Amino acid sequence: MPAPQRFASAGLLPGVSSRAGELRLAGLDGLRALAVAAVVTYHVDPGWLPGGYLGVDVFFGISGFLITHLLVTEHRGQGRIALAGFWRRRAVRLLPELLLVLVACAVTSRLTAPGGSGLGDGLRGDALASLMFVNNWWQIHRGADYFHHLGIPPLLQHLWSLSVEEQFYLLWPLVLAVLLPLACGRRRARLVACLAGPAACGAVASLWRMHTLGGQPSGVSRAYFGTDSHSGALLAGCAAALLLPALARLARHRPGLGRPLTWFALAVLAAFAAIGPDDRVMYGWGFAAVTAATTALCAGCAAWEPPGLLEAAPLRLVGRHSYGLYLWHWPVIVIATALSPAQGAVVRVVELLAPLPLAVVGQRLVQRPLAAVMARRGDRPARTPSLPTQPVRLLSTRNAVLPVAATALAALSTVALSPSTAPNAMQRQLQAAARHEATLTAGAGHPHTPVTLPSAGTATGSGLSPQSAAGAVDGSGVTIIGDSVTLGSAPDLHRILPGISLYAEVGRIMESAPDLCRQLIAEHRLRGTVVLALGTNANFAPEELDHVRATIGARRLVLTTVRGPFPWQDDVNSVVRAYHRNHPEVLLDDWYTTVEPHQDLLWIDHTHPRGGAGTTLFATSLAATLTASPS
Repeated sequence: MPAPQRFASAGLLPGVSSRAGELRLAGLDGLRALAVAAVVTYHVDPGWLPGGYLGVDVFFGISGFLITHLLVTEHRGQGRIALAGFWRRRAVRLLPELLLVLVACAVTSRLTAPGGSGLGDGLRGDALASLMFVNNWWQIHRGADYFHHLGIPPLLQHLWSLSVEEQFYLLWPLVLAVLLPLACGRRRARLVACLAGPAACGAVASLWRMHTLGGQPSGVSRAYFGTDSHSGALLAGCAAALLLPALARLARHRPGLGRPLTWFALAVLAAFAAIGPDDRVMYGWGFAAVTAATTALCAGCAAWEPPGLLEAAPLRLVGRHSYGLYLWHWPVIVIATALSPAQGAVVRVVELLAPLPLAVVGQRLVQRPLAAVMARRGDRPARTPSLPTQPVRLLSTRNAVLPVAATALAALSTVALSPSTAPNAMQRQLQAAARHEATLTAGAGHPHTPVTLPSAGTATGSGLSPQSAAGAVDGSGVTIIGDSVTLGSAPDLHRILPGISLYAEVGRIMESAPDLCRQLIAEHRLRGTVVLALGTNANFAPEELDHVRATIGARRLVLTTVRGPFPWQDDVNSVVRAYHRNHPEVLLDDWYTTVEPHQDLLWIDHTHPRGGAGTTLFATSLAATLTASPS
């Protein structure tokens, strides 16, 4: 393979080019392409690439590395860092495409609102937070979960990472602008190298913060979204950029070190993307390993030669549009999922391929022309040979107010078109159910009236109703442990199974069931029949069910199947059904089969039953299973 084209620019390392206020380094466009492809693949179907979400951390590492090298090079060449110019160039690079995506999401949410898609629920708050670049803290405030979604995922949740980067773009240049002038001449080089120490310490502190927060079940989302806990890769990239002169000297003395270093780093990233370790591994040491591999790869590409794979022309092309791809891919996936929950092959192809032409159009027709218009005297013109120069002459600097006005108008339009942050109907149902449970827990509940149930032969059928059979079900010996599907059905579960003990929580997974059962046993509150209505939020193995059975002892166990467009649905149902076959004493409530002919009774997320007929069907299916197999 021929050697990649290398650029030379004053004050820059070989292999690095700077144009239009941008910094490009051989190999990193290809790395961007792989990172964005991993993220898109993960969001289309996590089962295809379980660790694909780590592509965001690769982006962070590249950003910290490139921005730091650009600022240090500017200070070396001009004796200062022009902060206003840096921030203006960042705005011109990022805002046009971002605003285009925000407006498109706002318009789409309005057009689909009459059909009850729920796409725009809370979009106004998300849009404001994104425009102010505090989306990540807004997600924390709302209690959002990146890995588990209740209903339709927020259209703009992916912009949390852009907010983290923008906060970095605001603070880090200030630090360098204050510290770099403190030394001159030869001392400047030593100072730059010394600054790598605090940057590396900051990276370690951030990773430790992530480890500390992520080790708590309730702190995973806080750890993932927080700027303080998710800046490790950014700061590690900064440290590597500050050490580049020393690395360049090492490369001259050890030229053979670069190839094994970069290929080993690529192998580490590929392993984490393919394996997808669980939360305990990732928040224990996984994010630190990904950060180290990304930093090593950036440094290896700068000081040595990049791997030939990263210089492939298709990857470089995709990498140049990685920002637009990232902006567009998540709204495309969310909209496609909401409007076509069946998720057939055609829909998957659209989700994978549609973001690229949208990114190209946004960059060529919006970002590049505006960048050319906003280029001031003294800045290098932001244009390419493929773009005509006539519009630049027509829209001179004196008319630069037009793009600014257009930007403000687009931002205001986004906020005006976006629906408010009021909870949707499904969320209101869950909130009401939670209040109902709190009232019962406080002892203020009213006596429940037993209801009649269908015969045993219809336990797994459809069309069940509490008026359709003879016999009452007493729930006084039943403990139900469930997730949001169970929580939303709580009032009807109490009505149809009077006397039950219900422990339902949004986002609960099977992994937490043994500990909860142990706690209830210690408090003498676990009853003779234990129902596990779990599996909506994560997959689980048969060994976890063995763990539950060992914990509850001789008590009767009931498992349920799940229904939803999440990728692990079939795996969960296969595990549950196989466990029931291998252990006939374990009962099976086949909710999937029961609700399959009645999907109109589910909310738009095609997972949670609607209040009324849907939640009654859920409760009656469970009651019929208990009636068919009395203890």
